[in-house]
Amino acid sequence: MLGKLLKHEFQATGRLIPFIFAAIGGLLLLTYLSTLFDIVVFTGMASMLLFACCGAAVIVTLIAVISRYAKSMFGAEGYLTNTLPVSKKSLVLSKALVAFIWLTLSFLVVIVATIVFMWFMGVFNDSFQKGFDEFLQLAGIGGTSGLIKLLIFFTAMMLVQLVVFITQVYLAITINHVAPFNKLGPGGAFVNFIVIYIFFQLIDTVLMFFVPLSLKIGGGDISLSTQPMGGSIFAASSDTMPPAIGLGSYLFNIIGIAVMFWLIIWMTKKKIALK
Repeated sequence: MLGKLLKHEFQATGRLIPFIFAAIGGLLLLTYLSTLFDIVVFTGMASMLLFACCGAAVIVTLIAVISRYAKSMFGAEGYLTNTLPVSKKSLVLSKALVAFIWLTLSFLVVIVATIVFMWFMGVFNDSFQKGFDEFLQLAGIGGTSGLIKLLIFFTAMMLVQLVVFITQVYLAITINHVAPFNKLGPGGAFVNFIVIYIFFQLIDTVLMFFVPLSLKIGGGDISLSTQPMGGSIFAASSDTMPPAIGLGSYLFNIIGIAVMFWLIIWMTKKKIALK
């Protein structure tokens, strides 16, 4: 049943997003041809349109997945959605998975389009390579092995943060349809999100600095360490204490995702007031 729900969600949210992706591809091709034939006017126009489409891809995707959750769960369509012979867990999970996939694709398309555009513009030359190598050495990352580890870490971090964001938005919208918060109107969901976001950021900051678990960068490699990030910063002048990235906040985020997801399921089962 989850597969059918996912298919339905992709159909409901994907009416416009793929066309924006296609437009980005078309503008990249136009940019390449204009640089190939040295048509400066077309290059400038295509570049501006390309970056406008990249911004639109993320914004439209955000609006599509957020509005889809609100309308299908708590709007006029909610009366049908909430009477389907499926669990609330499957309903929310299908919407969250589709939102995650679309948003991940949007960011990936923007990143790839930016890299390809920079390649068209000749950014990746010998000077860039020299500067990049110097940056890696200065940061203590070292060679390819350390860079790959860092990229894997930051990719995982961004994916976790994306799931956190989606869950925070869904929780904020769900709370806005629970009495007495349902009297706040559409703006109530935004206020709920700000409160949830600030709460997470405060705890994230404390745990990142003081939990004795971090990613140590130095000596040409990256490794796990029991050194807290706060200790790394306060001892930054010491040659024996390499910089570290605190991991306590990411562990909290994973737990927070589970807790928020449980709250959403619990409220959709027991507390919501449909409009």
